[in-house]
Amino acid sequence: MSDVAYPEQGIVSLLESNEGVTALASAACIYPMAAPSNITRPYLIYGRSNVEPATMDLDHRQFNAQMTISCWADSYGGVRALAQAVKQALIGATFTDGAVEINTIMVVGESDSFDPPIAGRDKPLYGVDLEFDYSYEEL
Repeated sequence: MSDVAYPEQGIVSLLESNEGVTALASAACIYPMAAPSNITRPYLIYGRSNVEPATMDLDHRQFNAQMTISCWADSYGGVRALAQAVKQALIGATFTDGAVEINTIMVVGESDSFDPPIAGRDKPLYGVDLEFDYSYEEL
């Protein structure tokens, strides 16, 4: 039985095992959909979108999908470094675990974001949203 239940976990595994990424954000600081409050920065949030079948052949479960990885840090320089490490870890990477095979990971968009200080957090947060296209096959 595979430890990877869905393709996004394979992409997260690539990030968690990449020294460039974990030097900037601990492997424990990668969250699906939303980050808990009062966490250590920098951190990553990921979510998928636009999952479409790549073929109409029911015997081959191939899909094309998009994934957004949002990088967050206390400084613009810090978040840019983290975004660069994420791109270097994923662009062109592949992953196979016996249940899913991920290939053709490429960045298709990037945008900066900013979250001003709020009650309980006296510093702003700087963000970079990275959009990736990838294809995968359920084995």
